[in-house]
Amino acid sequence: MKVGGDWSILVVFFVLRAEGSTNGFLQSPEGQRFFSAYVRAFEIRRVNVFRPSGTVGGDAEPVGVLRVLWAGLPLTLSLQRVHSGREVSVSLEASDSTALNVVFLHTPEDLSLFLEITQEALVRHYTWLVLGDIRLVTQAGPSPRLPLDNLVTFASLNTTITNVTNVIQIDLFEMYTVHDDLPYVTHMLGSWQGQDELDLPKEDWSDRRTNLTGLHLRCVTLPQEPFTYVSEPDDQLKVDIVRGYAKDVWDTLQEILGFTYTCRKPVDGTFGSMSQDGAWNGLVREVVKGRADVVVTSLDHTEARARALDFITGLREVGYRLVVRRPGVAEQTWRSFTGEFLPDAWMGTMAFVLLVPPCLALCSYFSPVETEKVNLKDAYTLAIGAFAVQGSWLEVRSTSSRIVFATIFFATLLVYAHYTSALVSILTVSSTVTDLSSLQSLLADGTFQLGFEAGTFLEVEFKNSKQWLFREVWNKLVAPDPSNLVHSDNEGIKKVLLLTFFSFFPYLPHLEIFRMMIESCTITKRIFIAFNQHLLNSNCFVLQVMKEKFVFMMEENQFASLLGNKCDVVLTKGRYFSTETGFAFSLDSPLKKVFDVKMLRMRDAGILSRLWQKWQPPTALCVDPGAIALNINHLLTAFLLLLLGVVLSAMLLPCERLYWNLIGKTKAQRNKIVLAPTISRAETRANISRLSQGVANRNVGQATIVQQLRQPVIRRGFLY
Repeated sequence: MKVGGDWSILVVFFVLRAEGSTNGFLQSPEGQRFFSAYVRAFEIRRVNVFRPSGTVGGDAEPVGVLRVLWAGLPLTLSLQRVHSGREVSVSLEASDSTALNVVFLHTPEDLSLFLEITQEALVRHYTWLVLGDIRLVTQAGPSPRLPLDNLVTFASLNTTITNVTNVIQIDLFEMYTVHDDLPYVTHMLGSWQGQDELDLPKEDWSDRRTNLTGLHLRCVTLPQEPFTYVSEPDDQLKVDIVRGYAKDVWDTLQEILGFTYTCRKPVDGTFGSMSQDGAWNGLVREVVKGRADVVVTSLDHTEARARALDFITGLREVGYRLVVRRPGVAEQTWRSFTGEFLPDAWMGTMAFVLLVPPCLALCSYFSPVETEKVNLKDAYTLAIGAFAVQGSWLEVRSTSSRIVFATIFFATLLVYAHYTSALVSILTVSSTVTDLSSLQSLLADGTFQLGFEAGTFLEVEFKNSKQWLFREVWNKLVAPDPSNLVHSDNEGIKKVLLLTFFSFFPYLPHLEIFRMMIESCTITKRIFIAFNQHLLNSNCFVLQVMKEKFVFMMEENQFASLLGNKCDVVLTKGRYFSTETGFAFSLDSPLKKVFDVKMLRMRDAGILSRLWQKWQPPTALCVDPGAIALNINHLLTAFLLLLLGVVLSAMLLPCERLYWNLIGKTKAQRNKIVLAPTISRAETRANISRLSQGVANRNVGQATIVQQLRQPVIRRGFLY
């Protein structure tokens, strides 16, 4: 028996008087020596003696005896007369919780006071000493309430008369009931026969009171792989826990303690979260309302739940992580020709193509020494051709034009080198590393939505969190779409695996006109939604018209159980809300300490670890495929672009014919422009050589050269 800490022990001394004896327990030399040995054994420093008011007689109040004990022991002693158990409770609230409290069972008034003390539940929190016959307790009309966790020890003074001498022995007992409807269980703690030292069990009561035979527990549960797998509920929502890690642990506890149980599911099918008005739902509500005694599944320990339930030693430490689709060939099929640059790099390249050619045209036009006048059409053709690593036969003379000309070719050379190297890498090596590693990166990306299972503590943690990050994630990534709160982890994983239309073309969502086109196509949108819902139920990949991609948060152990051997999804590195998970009893349940002790011993003995290993899936062999051969899937985007160019040219050809017939032909005849056939490359070089030689010999003037270049008209451009 232990005294101290946050709890005390109620010690009740019973006096069995010898025939013809008129002395009480403490009035006998043996009783006084026993009391002294007891106080020394448990190092008691304060004793409170309570007597009912109206008790008379010298034996009723052993003041003189108590004075003798007080003089021989280093303790504080108090004697109080009370009318009811409520007065006792008020007195103890102002007293030291480690004190030893003493009452008597000499008279019916003493028994009545003891009954009131047990009804006030004082036997669970304070230490008491009661003198009387134990048979008065068991045979009394109204039985005292002695729950499983009561801290009462019964001491009985017995005198055995023999032919030689009288043998006085003090027996110590403890008495408790597993449930109010079950009979008392009496357990003998030891005996004292006059020795100086008192030898009593030093362990806590929860180490001894482990026989729960006859106790039937009402449990509530929910499926949670790999902890619990349950059967289909009947019309009363009763289920059987058929297998799982928590099932194995619970059955081991049942075998040790001897209880029985039946389980059912909560009406709303949730684990338990608190609403704004303080009301609970799910598993927690069933226990709080008294409709269940214990939660048997992996219920996460949280601060809010700990104020409503008593958690025992956890089954496992858990943490929540983000589940994303593993990057691979399926995504590279569509992004292999656009993923080499980030959006800002693409915008910079486009700005370069748009702004630099006019600079070349301006320099060639205003430079007084420039002989090669470059118009905007030729300048843009030069810039676009430079990206294809094509040369030009344009010969600019001025320094300013040459600087712009060189800038175009050097810049396009660098862009080309970076693009082609990244393109080769993406097309030949499949990356399996995701860019998302935490909630911060998810929030910074802005193209994802986050979801998790509804009714879990994650909803409360994000919604009511005081941390800026969690509030921002809730307001921007979760709350805008109610469908982000799914009904099960399987549903969330299926949403992660959905191939989105906009994930193929990552820049189209930024085009407002394209979004309006999608929204306006009501019939097409309905077809997509119906098709997606059908394939969602069959766990297939779907082409879904949605703007954001989806990331799911779930418990890492459950992910290993559900998807540990699959390679199409992966967990990110960031770990959040690490906590214990396990069973929980109703608040202030006496069963908590009993189950706690057994769980700790099972953990120390390695039983929990062995049972956990039984439910671990085989390790998935998700290896990097390395270099892969190109196929039609990789080049599909390129072929689609080529096809788009052919279709566009075919569409523009009739427009050109129409323009020529209506406007172009008339304009050409009015200006008397004769279209000369394009001369060959060899003829062009010969003409240039001849004219250059004439300039060198000063036989031909500059005006003559310009006139010869204009007759016939040569379309200047690139040499291929």
